[in-house]
Amino acid sequence: MVALSLFVVAIGVWFLISALANWDWYKAIVDFAATEAIFGESAARWLCGLLGIVAIGFGIAMLLQR
Repeated sequence: MVALSLFVVAIGVWFLISALANWDWYKAIVDFAATEAIFGESAARWLCGLLGIVAIGFGIAMLLQR
């Protein structure tokens, strides 16, 4: 369970760094093409950043629940 929690936190950090640093790393894991086509690239970066924050929070909650 600890390994899964750390993996979720790592993916969240991956998304958050990608969004904040304006890199396209998030495209290696999830395809945001539909979001970019409908709302633009900045909306996809916001979604990526929010997804990263949620994943980090969920991973930390899983660690604390143990």
